[in-house]
Amino acid sequence: MDGSENRQRRCNLVFYGFKDAADETWAQPEKRIIDLCSANLEISLQRRDVECAHRIGRFHQDKHRPIIVQFNHFKDCEQVLTNAKKLKDTNYRISEDFPPSTREARKHLLEFGKASQKTYKLRYDKLTIRNTTYIFYPASEKVIPRPP
Repeated sequence: MDGSENRQRRCNLVFYGFKDAADETWAQPEKRIIDLCSANLEISLQRRDVECAHRIGRFHQDKHRPIIVQFNHFKDCEQVLTNAKKLKDTNYRISEDFPPSTREARKHLLEFGKASQKTYKLRYDKLTIRNTTYIFYPASEKVIPRPP
């Protein structure tokens, strides 16, 4: 189930850092994303490149909801994600869209990787430290080496 859900979400990215307003229209998030990509990421996107863009969750006066964007082409999504490092010293951030179970696994794997104080690589729901791959096992809520 998670594999197919991950594939469905592969053209989705989540953008953080945009101010929110109660009277925001459906067209405004899309325009903000296209403008950010042009100005900060040096990527020329057109409205036809974005399938949809909208806020996640309900409006709260004190918080800024993230914007989820579904691109029409995976290559556009990859290009935006690759150039996201150009946002390092800004208030904006971009992340991949994962199902809740994958987000939970990544959270635990990231904590495990940081605690190891070694160089690690986190890919989807797997963590690699040196030549050992680890997975999060939800039944025991532990990070374990992946069986061969």
